[in-house]
Amino acid sequence: MDLAFLLDEERTEAELCTETLIREELVLVAPPGHILSGREKIFPVDLADHTILQTEAGCTYRTLLEDRLKAASAGTGQRIDFWNSEAIKQCTMSGLGVAYLPRIVVERELEEGRLTELPWTHPEDRVSTQLAWHKDKWKSPAMSHFIHLVRERIGPGTAN
Repeated sequence: MDLAFLLDEERTEAELCTETLIREELVLVAPPGHILSGREKIFPVDLADHTILQTEAGCTYRTLLEDRLKAASAGTGQRIDFWNSEAIKQCTMSGLGVAYLPRIVVERELEEGRLTELPWTHPEDRVSTQLAWHKDKWKSPAMSHFIHLVRERIGPGTAN
């Protein structure tokens, strides 16, 4: 593999060159008209009686949400695990629960009114989109050009 895009915590690895391209905001979403959508603020304890549609174990933003719930001693309601953020979005829009996802994943659905952003009390939660490649990997002209295009389109990142 030549290059990888990571959506995770910012990582630095001895064997990898990584470049943080953008910090992604995490948002709590529900279907329009959800009972929580009328509240001024959503605290972790407010999620105790609601189904949470979540990514697989080990996913950074799932771990962030679990840590928030644990720190608040919020009970754990029903949870449904998915391997795919598109499935989470579709099930959330269908009214099966609430989800905690990067804004970039749900941006279109929020704009179109198919999802509602809940006023989560932890707006500081973020993940990063990073570009990574092996530090000893020879960069072909095509690979170098692709990295240049990514920087040009997404913006200059922070190299590690």
